[in-house]
Amino acid sequence: MKSEIILKYREHGKDYTGQIPRDKFFEQMKKLEKEHPYNNRFSKALVKLIPEMVCMTIDNDFNETQDVPIVQYQQNEGKTEVLKIYRTHRIIWSILHQYCDSAKNN
Repeated sequence: MKSEIILKYREHGKDYTGQIPRDKFFEQMKKLEKEHPYNNRFSKALVKLIPEMVCMTIDNDFNETQDVPIVQYQQNEGKTEVLKIYRTHRIIWSILHQYCDSAKNN
C-alpha cells in the first residue's frame, strides 16, 4: 500500500492532481470519529475506506450543483465508488478542501 492517496480535483473547468498523505488523513478522520461520537457517520466511513483507497476524486463544479456533494474513490480493486457527504459536515469538507488547495498550488 502506498503512503499517499492520489487526489484528482476539478474546479472552474480545470483539473488538478495532488496527493493525500494516507497516515495523516487517517489520523484526522480517526480524531473526528472520537471527538464527535454522535455525529461521526462520514468520518467513520472514511476510516474504513482510507487503508485501501488508491484514488479520490472531488469535482467541485459538479458538487456545486448537488444538494449533497460527493467524493468518488477507488480502492485496490479499481471500481469507482461514491460517498455522499452532507455540506453540514464542515470539518470534513474543510480538511478535504485543504488537500484540494494543495493540489491547485502544485
